[in-house]
Amino acid sequence: MSQRWMNVPEHVTADPEASEGLRVCTVRDGQIFSVRVERWDDPAAWGMLLADLARHIARSYAEAGARTEPAAFQRVIAGFRAELPVGDA
Repeated sequence: MSQRWMNVPEHVTADPEASEGLRVCTVRDGQIFSVRVERWDDPAAWGMLLADLARHIARSYAEAGARTEPAAFQRVIAGFRAELPVGDA
């Protein structure tokens, strides 16, 4: 069984300017999100974060040997598109 809670990386805790902006917890019925929108004035910054997150997830799958990075990235994007309401983005 995997670790239940993730540790904050040391280089983050050592940085006095670091702060948490997003937390996602998985629960039986889905996910619980805690977001500090005041982190950025422009909501487009969150879109950039989502793009960075998609790339990081794909890279992690590739490093685990589960899929190639491009294949994992395409699956992340497919899941993202499947969750968007029709007519958006």
